[in-house]
This record gives sequence, C-alpha cells and structure tokens, in this order.
Amino acid sequence: MKKYIAVLAVFTLSIAGCDNYKADFANAISQDLEATGHLCLGIKKWPIEVTAFDMRMKSRKALTFSYLEVEGLVNSKDTVIMAGGLRIPTALYTPSKKAKPFMIGRDICWGKKVLAEVVKWDGPTSNGDYKEAVVQYTYQVVPMNWVVNSGITYHYPEMNLIHQGPQSAEATIKLTSAGWEAK
Repeated sequence: MKKYIAVLAVFTLSIAGCDNYKADFANAISQDLEATGHLCLGIKKWPIEVTAFDMRMKSRKALTFSYLEVEGLVNSKDTVIMAGGLRIPTALYTPSKKAKPFMIGRDICWGKKVLAEVVKWDGPTSNGDYKEAVVQYTYQVVPMNWVVNSGITYHYPEMNLIHQGPQSAEATIKLTSAGWEAK
C-alpha cells in the first residue's frame, strides 16, 4: 500500500510541475507578445509622398493613405515635387495627433497578438549553461479600434487575421535568473 501511495505522490507532483510549466511558459510568451506582438503597416519614414499618378492608378499606397486620412490618422498637404525636370502634383502625408496611440516608433499599428493558449511544449532541456523549451501556442489578433470598421482591410490581406480565430505559433524560451523568457 505504501508503494502505491509513493507512486501516486510522485505522479501528482509531476502533473503539478506540468501546470507550473504551462503557467510559466504562458507568462513568458505573453510578456514577449506584449513587447513584440504589434502588427503595423510598415511605415519607415514620414512624410509619405503620394503622387497624382498614384491616386489615378489607385495604388495600394494611395488607397492606404486615403483610408488613413478618412480615419483621421494622417493629415495631407498638397504640394508639387520635381522629378526628372517635371512638376508632379503630390500629397504629403504626416501622422496626426489621433495616430499617436497607435504608433510604435514611426509606424502605425493595426493589431496586436495576444496569447490564447499554450498548447504543448518540448523540454525543458539543458542547453549549455541554461535550460530551454520549445513551446507551441495559439494567439488571437486583436484589432486596434480604428481598423474595425475601416475599408483598409480590403487592401491588406494580413488584416484578415482579425476574423480568422486563433493562429498557431512556436517560440523557444529559456530559463534565466528572472524566470522563463523568450529567446
């Protein structure tokens, strides 16, 4: 009888350890997504020049900045630029005050990855001086409020992640003196 109780105790402790790993891994991935999970338009510098030709051709750039202006996230100023000796009517777009809460650096973000669930993991295993684990998880894409009713989603297929439910991903995390962290 004592043998069965000892086996049951070891089994119970191993299950409890799994729950602790799951919670620790979820915390590490959530912290990483908080820092790196922003989904943005890819804007590198301002002002953005949109020529009259871009507008006539309904280029992705022209449509994007038209939608952003309708949403109040950018302001435009009409100007003329010189290119190859030609005067080209152009709109210069700059971010508005309304865009500031949605900006990371110079970019305007449209969504954020948020952990849904830690699905499974391999490890932890020793890797030299530290332990690491490979964690499979799912996340939801939470849209910024300016995107929800905007027509911009038609021109950015990646924004459809908002409506597609949980997405799968994998991360390698390592154990540090501060706890588990994304690598």
